[in-house]
Amino acid sequence: MSKRYLLVYDVNEKRVAKVHKLLLRFLVWKQNSTFEGYLPRGALKELIRRVSKYIRKEDDDGLVIYSLPKGTKLKVEIIGKDKANSLTNFIE
Repeated sequence: MSKRYLLVYDVNEKRVAKVHKLLLRFLVWKQNSTFEGYLPRGALKELIRRVSKYIRKEDDDGLVIYSLPKGTKLKVEIIGKDKANSLTNFIE
């Protein structure tokens, strides 16, 4: 069973491209350092395992994964450019 996730990261600029490319394999890019999408439990574990290789506490890197409750409707307002295709927006 898949769950909805919103993921936000902040990593050293030396690793941003690698983290971004990795996350594109799992989720939909929404804004700089922000991804969203559905993931089965196994895929979430795999994503965490892979991205953990790039997170360096000593560089103040961070990754936040929000698990969104099933059936929850969130109001989303986009001001300015939406970097993702609006058809991929699952938080409506």
